[in-house]
Amino acid sequence: MIRIVIVEDEIVVAHFMSEILKKMGCQVVEVISRFDNAIETISRIRPDILLLDINLGTEATKKAGITIAEALKDQGILTIFVTAYSNDAIIKEAIRQNPENYIIKPFTEETIKISVKLAINKIDQRLEERFAVVLCPEYTFHVKSKYVSSGDDKIFLTATELRALEFLCQRPSGIVSYEELHHFVWDLKPVSATTVRELLSRLRKKIPCLKIQNHSGIGYELLIER
Repeated sequence: MIRIVIVEDEIVVAHFMSEILKKMGCQVVEVISRFDNAIETISRIRPDILLLDINLGTEATKKAGITIAEALKDQGILTIFVTAYSNDAIIKEAIRQNPENYIIKPFTEETIKISVKLAINKIDQRLEERFAVVLCPEYTFHVKSKYVSSGDDKIFLTATELRALEFLCQRPSGIVSYEELHHFVWDLKPVSATTVRELLSRLRKKIPCLKIQNHSGIGYELLIER
């Protein structure tokens, strides 16, 4: 579940945003209305997305949101400014913080939804990149989405083939015993040695560059090109 912190001094606006986000299936983990300890609190929570008002209600905190974004810029939190400020100077200063979006009040429910969905899509892309295993220059296994790609093409694998590849990728260039592979793929249901060999043979045919080495009497080793 996507975790979101709202920094907003107007209670009605914060509540409206919270209801929208909850309907989207997001978790609003904190609503912050004051600048005091905001940076410390957000750093501790480490949300996925920050909905951040620039002006927190007083002359001293009229650009507090920019200060918060600047302090958190290295933490990987995606920031969406939601503010009444629309003058060029403030917008330019905010844009220097590299936000995901800049929403001008008053806003609609749809505006919030679109901005948050775009941020969520970026998070999903980050996860795909993090959990992608390059089997060889032509083929990549996307562990989170459970598919193999070759360029723009998806390679069809059965559920059993995907489970076997996933387990082998958990220990690249390390030996997986026959018993471990059997347990993970078939949950110890009785299968013959021939069934296992045929499964790995199918993987090699579908992913021609796949290097699965058989260590006789021990198990299998997936060799990943570095």
